[in-house]
Amino acid sequence: KDRIETYKLIRGLKPHEFKIVGIHSKYGEMNIHKILETMENHDRDHAAQLDRTLSQLTQTNNSITT
Repeated sequence: KDRIETYKLIRGLKPHEFKIVGIHSKYGEMNIHKILETMENHDRDHAAQLDRTLSQLTQTNNSITT
């Protein structure tokens, strides 16, 4: 749901609004492009974590049943 809201917000921005810079407490200055890049990397990290967990569970399950 949050990503859908973000998508709608981004789609509604004017070209000049992508240049607006804000200050993030951890990352410092960020424009919209940098924020989106950070969000994408965050989501990819979580997807990789899920893949690793599923792989470990599958291996554990296979070792129990054999």
